[in-house]
Amino acid sequence: MNPARKLSAFILLAAGLLGWQGASAQAYPAKPIQWISPWTAGGGNDILSRALAEQLASRLGQPVVVENRPGATGTIGTAQVARAAPDGYTLTLASAATHATAPAIYSKLTYDPVKDFTPITLVATVANVLVIHPSVPAHNLKELIAYAKANPNKLNFSSVGAGSIQHLSGVMFNQLAGVQTAHVPYKGTAPAVVDLLAGRVQMAFESLPTMLPHIRSGALRAIGVTTPKRSAVLPELPTLAEAGLQGFDASLWYAVMGPAGIPQPVVKVLHDTVVASLQSPEVMRRLSEQGAELATSSPQELAEFVRKDTEKWSGFIKRAGVTLD
Repeated sequence: MNPARKLSAFILLAAGLLGWQGASAQAYPAKPIQWISPWTAGGGNDILSRALAEQLASRLGQPVVVENRPGATGTIGTAQVARAAPDGYTLTLASAATHATAPAIYSKLTYDPVKDFTPITLVATVANVLVIHPSVPAHNLKELIAYAKANPNKLNFSSVGAGSIQHLSGVMFNQLAGVQTAHVPYKGTAPAVVDLLAGRVQMAFESLPTMLPHIRSGALRAIGVTTPKRSAVLPELPTLAEAGLQGFDASLWYAVMGPAGIPQPVVKVLHDTVVASLQSPEVMRRLSEQGAELATSSPQELAEFVRKDTEKWSGFIKRAGVTLD
């Protein structure tokens, strides 16, 4: 083939590829979208997943079906998404637990949090709060640390399970405060809160919205939030870093992702649609109820955010010696 014909063939091929990409974006979605929530129904991930799925279905003109695939701190459902076809028809609401902490906790994790996923957009950040039972003779962080040092292993803290952000928050508290408190894992938030209110456990690092009614009633005492900045839900409450534990940052976040390799035109459709959906009154209401603060991003910004958070938690978990297998 002479050079002129080669050039013509290349131009036709490039035009064809561009035309295919444009057509694929215009045609997407042409069938229902599967949305995997890797946690049990009724939890924060499930609630936000369903609110977003409803908005996406309305805007994209196709059903977005939420399926719960819980287990192993969210990693079972997340692994299913990593193995799915990269066509934009399988999505998930990833979180700090599935992408930042799991890689260091599970030595045999079947997915890579960065390489095996297509980032779409960050959705929100959520503050947890350190609360104590009123039987503990402390009204602020300084008094709590002093009491814990004087009474090693007398205080217990609950969590929704080993390896959860709540569990790791307690480990971080022990390390930064130089105290010894014992971890008591539960199978979900509800039984953990019941025992906390009864005083069978004395501390917890739980969702601020879940704890807010008990804080306001006086059933529990709030000490500080686990995020780097104060929460708009309870702005008068200091962060634990402000109160004296410098470097304390146990942030929870949510982000929309799919399997690695989703075509860029489809990524753009998903990104723009999710960001628009986050502005809807219903999703904003759900975010507020979960104590979540809106935090969108570009796909590139999300990829870098996950990389940095994974590195942060990996270093901490290795130093703390926390493993689940």
